[in-house]
Amino acid sequence: MCRLFLKIGKNLEKNAISEFILSCEDYLKGPKLDIHERNKDQTFPHPDGFGYSVLKNNSFSTFHFLEPIFSTSIDIYSEVEKGEIALIHARKASPGIEIDIKNNHPFEQKFQGKEWVFMHNGTIKTEIIFDKNKFNPKGTTDSEKYFFKLLELIEKNGSLSSKAVYNLIKEWDYSGANFILANNEKVWVGVFFKKYPLYYTMKLYNSDSTIIVSSCYLPSLGEAKLLKNNSLIEIDIREIQIFQK
Repeated sequence: MCRLFLKIGKNLEKNAISEFILSCEDYLKGPKLDIHERNKDQTFPHPDGFGYSVLKNNSFSTFHFLEPIFSTSIDIYSEVEKGEIALIHARKASPGIEIDIKNNHPFEQKFQGKEWVFMHNGTIKTEIIFDKNKFNPKGTTDSEKYFFKLLELIEKNGSLSSKAVYNLIKEWDYSGANFILANNEKVWVGVFFKKYPLYYTMKLYNSDSTIIVSSCYLPSLGEAKLLKNNSLIEIDIREIQIFQK
């Protein structure tokens, strides 16, 4: 269970990063800006490390930390504002999966001549079988194995579609299988969940020059478009265009 943030484009409001970090803390110092099933009757922070990936000059730089994102001295805004795209992940470890730097998202993989980065929100209890001749996991998470299965789908079909992902996971036992997957040309945002719709529904903010996708509401950006369950969007990084897949 995690919080995801994606930025594509030139302009990033500093308040949007502040609001995302506050959601990861679960608004301990003020009113809750995002109320969902997990925090309406309790505090539900995401303290188990964080990471971010930034695309600059056609290459990703990825960083992982064990401290909570809301306790770090790192200026997250300055780090991610520089990139053509940026992915941020704040972790709340699923039961039974250790808190370890090797389990922090975003995960990285070189595949088919490209760099790929990936992050996931949810818990998948089904054992995920992947091609061990092609992929070597660094950690022990369900998320990293899910990453490999999506890359296998891309290898098989040439791209991703909501139907292909749904058919892959429909028999799995999972709470959420939300993901953001990116290379240096495209980003895919998948929304797939079986419970906690308020918690798992992804929010899209789209302006002329910037696209933001977030697990939480970001009031400073105005009204969000809510991405439907069992849906997938593909975003062309260069053109800043969104395609429903």
